[in-house]
Amino acid sequence: DVTNYANRIEQLQTLIIEQETNGHSWEVAQALGASIKKQSIQVFVEGLGPLKDFIKARNPLTLDKAIQAAREEERVRSSQEAIWSATTNHEETHLFSLQ
Repeated sequence: DVTNYANRIEQLQTLIIEQETNGHSWEVAQALGASIKKQSIQVFVEGLGPLKDFIKARNPLTLDKAIQAAREEERVRSSQEAIWSATTNHEETHLFSLQ
């Protein structure tokens, strides 16, 4: 699910930033951190499977925004699937009762 995937990406981003910026000047560390954060957004979005194109179209500028959009879309799709499933089951039950 999106939440577990997002948590893992956030953990890896933090780890990579710590490792790559260690020992650099503040200016270099800031530039490296910004670059890694942009790459983290791309990696997160590319790994979203069927949600990827929808989130890409929203062009999130931060990982937090990308995660928020993915969670919202996952919630919407889950609701739609539940409604579709309930409607389909109701229609099937109705059809069987007519026979």
